[in-house]
Amino acid sequence: MTLLIDSSPYQPIYALWSNNFYLFNGGLLVIILALFNLVFKIHNLKKINQQLLQQIDQSKETEARLKLVFEHSSDDLLLMILDHPIDWNNSIDKEKTLDYVFAHQKVMNINHSSLQQYGATLEEFLGLTPNELFAHDLEQGRKLWRNLFDAGKLHQKTHERKLDGTPILIEGNYICFYDEQGRIKGHLRINPNSNLLKTLENKAIQIDKLYQEIDTFFYSVSHDLRAPLRHINGFLNALRKELNQLNNVELSKVNHYLEIIDESSQKMSQLIDGLLTLSRLERRELILNTVSLRPLVATAINLVTFSRTRENLDFKIGNLPKVKGDSILLQQVFVNLIDNAVKFSENRSPAIIEIDSTADNTIFVKDNGIGFSMEYADKLFGAFQRLHPEKNFPGTGIGLSIVQRIIHRHGGKIWVESEPEKGATFYFKLN
Repeated sequence: MTLLIDSSPYQPIYALWSNNFYLFNGGLLVIILALFNLVFKIHNLKKINQQLLQQIDQSKETEARLKLVFEHSSDDLLLMILDHPIDWNNSIDKEKTLDYVFAHQKVMNINHSSLQQYGATLEEFLGLTPNELFAHDLEQGRKLWRNLFDAGKLHQKTHERKLDGTPILIEGNYICFYDEQGRIKGHLRINPNSNLLKTLENKAIQIDKLYQEIDTFFYSVSHDLRAPLRHINGFLNALRKELNQLNNVELSKVNHYLEIIDESSQKMSQLIDGLLTLSRLERRELILNTVSLRPLVATAINLVTFSRTRENLDFKIGNLPKVKGDSILLQQVFVNLIDNAVKFSENRSPAIIEIDSTADNTIFVKDNGIGFSMEYADKLFGAFQRLHPEKNFPGTGIGLSIVQRIIHRHGGKIWVESEPEKGATFYFKLN
């Protein structure tokens, strides 16, 4: 619409609308324009009102979540809010600003665990200011607030008082929160539950002691079993010499029995070695460095195939990441996993073993061997557990248990996916 307006306020006004002329009185046009302006403002007010309602809903949701946190947290929580936000960084006189804070920042919420520390009820504690909380030592309180506002967050121990005046030591993490203009609105103090921490520390000590006792037991039993095994082997060799001198055909059955005793003795020796390896794993201190995995894999393949023919083995090595870990223990992981893959895929032509990693640095060793049903997967990492007959696949059943312990010692996890006759893939990820 084009308006052609005369300078005189009461002269007729011509408006061009859709190529037609309309005649308006000047006063009537003013009223129409005012109505348009009013409608526009009402529309804007509705939008603003809608935005405010959304903000109120969000605020209520935040408040509800905060209430749940305060009600159910096992940590000591204390929330203090200022009457009006402060621009601490641009404050010219920070001491005067602290005067305001100490008079106008109030306890808005505190959970049961924290109230117990102060020996107070919720009604007694809500609304308290820093001036009241640190009445016994205002300088300590002002120093705490000054450092907190400077840094935005702080870990601090403070000497405070219960409401009855009894001294208490409070340790907590203080975190400021801000408005959209970057002004400080208040802060939250989080103090990990000391009773819970003490309980966890005691449990950790007990578990550590139990592990030490188990390691000592393994080590002692392993060494104690060596002596009778040596005696068995010694007498077995002496008996064979005596029987060979007799050269009696009837003794063939006896020789068969001796072979069974010899095989059982060797098996027992391997099991003892497995126990010793598990024991040493727990006692060995981790030496953490940045480790390139590809050389470890190459060495592992050489060790595994040293006494095997490699004609039927196809190793595919992908892009392996560098990790933080103990290179000696990680070498053992690859030896055991690759040996396991080769053992259970040797009847394939060719046996394909793939060592690679995924985008999130999860490493895997995959084979096209006989596989297994996943219903038995939970038994796979147990010491001396076997899923296949030993006569077909010799071994002690300790290799994967060693792998799992090494991965766990690195703070990682290991798992497997498999199907019968479709191979198996072992995944592990280090922390």
